[in-house]
Amino acid sequence: MIEQELLENQKDGEFNYQHPNLVKLKKHNRINAGFYSKHFSKSEFIIKNYHLGFSNIKDLGFNVSRGQNLQISCIGKSIYSDKYKEGFYAVIKPK
Repeated sequence: MIEQELLENQKDGEFNYQHPNLVKLKKHNRINAGFYSKHFSKSEFIIKNYHLGFSNIKDLGFNVSRGQNLQISCIGKSIYSDKYKEGFYAVIKPK
């Protein structure tokens, strides 16, 4: 349903894929083949070209930091819950 909404409600604009250049690599400060793929670039364009706009996680007021690797570590065992728990961290994983 989300994909259908995005695809059916695009602003004017046309997707044009370009391979990354040095400026783009420096801007994003990462080298990741998937990040610069045509598939990822097209998906990003569709989201950013949505007629009602878009927001990223920082724009929504969340603090972003590198977290633990979700294995048993110096903070102890990871515990997952669908409900809020006082003193626990919320983890958002990329998909």
